[in-house]
Parts: sequence; structure tokens; C-alpha cells
Amino acid sequence: LIPASLNLSVVDLQMSLRGRPAGKNGTLYRFYLRDLLKVVEEHTDFEYAFIDTPPALGALSLNSIAAATSGCIISTSLDVMAYRGISAVIEAIETIQKMDPSHHGVLGILRSEYSERRKIDKELGDYVEAFYPHYVFKTEIPEASAAVKRANASLRLVSQLDKRMEKVYLDVFDEMEKELAKYGE
Repeated sequence: LIPASLNLSVVDLQMSLRGRPAGKNGTLYRFYLRDLLKVVEEHTDFEYAFIDTPPALGALSLNSIAAATSGCIISTSLDVMAYRGISAVIEAIETIQKMDPSHHGVLGILRSEYSERRKIDKELGDYVEAFYPHYVFKTEIPEASAAVKRANASLRLVSQLDKRMEKVYLDVFDEMEKELAKYGE
């Protein structure tokens, strides 16, 4: 797990402008990251790759979706704008899944920046569970703005700086492994 940085937006822009190389019909090469991870997998011993993308369906996000053949976890904050974006992300995942039938699609929806004090978080969380037919993780990523700011400033993972967040992410990983076991992964 490698923390994200501002450099991802530069990569996203470069992939959008140049692609690598463009397909026969001029569309962006959507499998660049998947092909790159296959090379990394040949030379390392990792079980999972987590790719945290910007909250937009740009070239980097599409490449990440295509690379996530074991399934995608949609992480969403519980605000109205993020909630509206879930459908677009699911549609993009299903499009990639049609191109690659071995892709497991949506593994689940992960609620992040959750606060028990905000009524809207509970309401939108309940709505996500009721409206989307996909698995919704029981573990919620709590709001941890101070820890996140420290992690971003030090280019470290929030779980390295906050024991509570470390436990939350370990709980998410446990749930994820149970979901992957359904696919024999």
C-alpha cells in the first residue's frame, strides 16, 4: 500500500492527453496499469494491490478499475455529491467487466469519513445499503481529519500514525478477504 500524492494528478493528466498507446479506434489504452502490475507481480510476492484514485473518472481511475481484476472497492464519503457519483463508478466498472469477463466487478462499497454525530451520514449510509445491490462493508472509515493531515504532510499512511485507524483498516482487509474468498481468490 503506497500513499497517494499530488503526483497522481499529473499522471492522470498525462494519461488523458497521451494515452499509451491509443487503441485502434483512438481511445485511451485502458489496460496500461493492469499490464504494468502483471510485470510487478512476476518479480514480487504481493497478495493485493490497493490503488486509491482521485474522486473522478479520469484515465488513472479507468486504468485502476481495469487493473483491479479481483474486484473494486468503491470508497465513498457520505455526502450527496459523492453518493451521486457511485452510480457512475459502478457503470464504469461494469463497462470494463464487459471488456474483460475475468474481472470480478464491484467487490463492495466502503463508507468513509463517517461520523456517528452527523445524521446525514447515517441516512445516506442506510440509503446506500438499501439502493445498491452490492455488498456494503460493515466497517466504516471514521472521520480522522487530523490524522489524515499528519499522514499527508509526512507522506505516510494514516494507519502508521493512528492506532485506531490501523485497526479500522485491518477490519476492512478482513472483510475484503472474506468477500474475495467467495470468488476463490
